[in-house]
Amino acid sequence: MESEVCTMHFFALRKSALTMFMTNIRWRKLPEVTRCLKFTLRNDRTLPFIGRQQLYQAMCEIIREVQRWGSKHINLFPEPNLTNPSGSKRLFNGTDHLRLFYPYFVWKHSSYQIDDYETAKEIISKECINWPLMEFQFAACYAIQDSLNNDWKFDKLRRKTIRQQIGDHPVYDFWLSVLDDPVQWKRFFRPDAPLLSQPVSLILQFAMTNGFIELVKFIWLKISITHQESIGFICWKKICFRAQHREIVQFLCHHLCTINPTGLARLTWDCFYEKIYKATLDEDDLSSFDRKDNLHKLGLLLQSWCPRLREAMLARENYRAIGDMFRKNRKEEFALFLEYLNHSQLNMARDVVDRLFDIKRTTSNRQLRQMVIRRQNTVG
Repeated sequence: MESEVCTMHFFALRKSALTMFMTNIRWRKLPEVTRCLKFTLRNDRTLPFIGRQQLYQAMCEIIREVQRWGSKHINLFPEPNLTNPSGSKRLFNGTDHLRLFYPYFVWKHSSYQIDDYETAKEIISKECINWPLMEFQFAACYAIQDSLNNDWKFDKLRRKTIRQQIGDHPVYDFWLSVLDDPVQWKRFFRPDAPLLSQPVSLILQFAMTNGFIELVKFIWLKISITHQESIGFICWKKICFRAQHREIVQFLCHHLCTINPTGLARLTWDCFYEKIYKATLDEDDLSSFDRKDNLHKLGLLLQSWCPRLREAMLARENYRAIGDMFRKNRKEEFALFLEYLNHSQLNMARDVVDRLFDIKRTTSNRQLRQMVIRRQNTVG
């Protein structure tokens, strides 16, 4: 959980894993580096087995985070199948551009998470000095006003050129419109409008589903509560199904739970139970990699939801999440759910577990029941 204090062992492991990763990555493709590091750790006999195992687990966290960053920022580039004004197809691959930025990652302290905003500023200041198009793309998606309002760098002629190159992207179309004509601000954000204007709706949907929290926060306070609820509910289900961007989940959960907690709980249950159902599948139906990925997404959602929504999800349908994990003997998921139950919910979950244990008294079920009892004694 977030409140846990990191140990010196964690910091040493994190530093070692990050150093090894950044030394090997350079501009290489991520799958190639993953295979190389896996082979190195498997054949390096200078470290004890447990040390190599812990280093490999830390490396997996880092690679997962870099994959998240890459899948998020590939959306900076318009669809490759579109054509430019000259009629020729765009032949570049966005991932090739992104590999250039690996050396500029800024990692958050005490975690294996990339600070996307600080990384974007680092890329703009060091890699985009003579690359105005890429600077505009990063500045637009992160709402970096100092860069966007630089009339010397983005004058009228350059903005026209940028529109011809990437104007079919919702974020760039929005910013180019308001920079060319400041009156558009009032037209886009009319408080008396029954519906959100199309450019604002498109840019918010893009920012929410792809994790650009700075852009969401920039626009959020400029729209009415009714519009916040409508656009938030439209995107919420997709965000929870993906379970990639914890800051977006935290932000929307905090605001939507304040506006309409009942509707949010009803909408969230389908997403949550889909991941519960995946956790109950057998090995023939779900690979070990997919199972680990599903567990990671479950942990991200439970950690990112506000206490009110989290309690509602775990208690839904008479603690179905707890009961399903107990019946299927899923120890990792079961322990994860117990970690987020409060004292009163633990008592209710204990009743559910006791009833199931009376039906089937096996050794594995007894161990899970003991986990609940130990958790009760710890929280109580």
